[in-house]
Amino acid sequence: MDSFRQRKILKEMNVYSGRRKRKRMVRIIAALLVLIALSGSFVAYLILTNKPSQKMENQVMSNLVTASPQPTTSPSTEQGQGENAQEPAVQAEPKLPLVTKDLTENGKKINSKYACLIASDGTVVYGKEADKKMNPASMTKLMTALVIVENVKDFNKQATILQDTINFTLSQDASVAGFEVGEKVKLNDLLYGVLLPSGAECCITLGQYVAGSDEAFVALMNKEAKALGMNNTHFMNSTGLTEKNHYSTAKDMAILLKKCMENAQIKKILSEKKHDVGKTNIHKKGFTFYSTVYPKFTKLDMQGITLLGGKTGYTDEAGYCLVSAASINNETYFFATAGGKDSKTVSAQDAQFVYKTVSDIINQ
Repeated sequence: MDSFRQRKILKEMNVYSGRRKRKRMVRIIAALLVLIALSGSFVAYLILTNKPSQKMENQVMSNLVTASPQPTTSPSTEQGQGENAQEPAVQAEPKLPLVTKDLTENGKKINSKYACLIASDGTVVYGKEADKKMNPASMTKLMTALVIVENVKDFNKQATILQDTINFTLSQDASVAGFEVGEKVKLNDLLYGVLLPSGAECCITLGQYVAGSDEAFVALMNKEAKALGMNNTHFMNSTGLTEKNHYSTAKDMAILLKKCMENAQIKKILSEKKHDVGKTNIHKKGFTFYSTVYPKFTKLDMQGITLLGGKTGYTDEAGYCLVSAASINNETYFFATAGGKDSKTVSAQDAQFVYKTVSDIINQ
């Protein structure tokens, strides 16, 4: 093979080798470009889909909270959180401390020796010798009524007024509803007789019907007092007549009325101004008796105040007594006084002053 031919062959081989190298380089470069493109896409995916760190989230949320005003009530709060949702706690009227301050500063305007005002949640708003033992007189009959309703199932049944019962009430000059010896009376009428006209014959008759004897019934009264946390109360009878170890406090009487007003039957009776007794074997045409509470408030300024009921009391030793409940701005307040002197309306006047003070302050 001559040298010319050899050179030609070598030249062709070099050209072929160069082409192969160039193709290889092109493939390598293309592969690198694909890898770069894929890497860029992957990085972009991570940036777009990955969540920020918890620290970053907290910082962002903190900035949002700082920058944005928060609503006072969320829809979920208004609509509840399901079966496990809890009712919001009932809070006492925020202005009650102002009531306490005002009544404390003006306590001399309350003429009764003992007084106590409690709110619907049981908070003692004001007290004047509120924990000091005193004679509760006929306010006692609230406990009599409470024990009766807790132990009687059928108030359409009847009980008979006994001779001994009438003899006792006459000897003690006790207040009576007007039933007579041998009269057969529905238990419901007797219960009204306990609470409206403050009838002692009704208390004794119902007490014996429920427990068999006065002593056994009084034991039930003291048991109930203990259960209610009336720690400075002890009863000796169901009528409130004066006895040595028969005592209570203004605070305990307010607690007692609060409990009574939770009973629908007692609450209804206390709201009545009168009650018509149907015909009996003695009173062929029936008769009517009246509340001792409402007449004491008829001439008083009770604007903005709804009297819900209460119980009066009086003995020479106890003075004029009254425990009452009133609604002010849809909240119920219970006020008890004892040891009032000089006037039959002194207790009601004290109640008016206290209720008006509450109304004026919370409506400012």
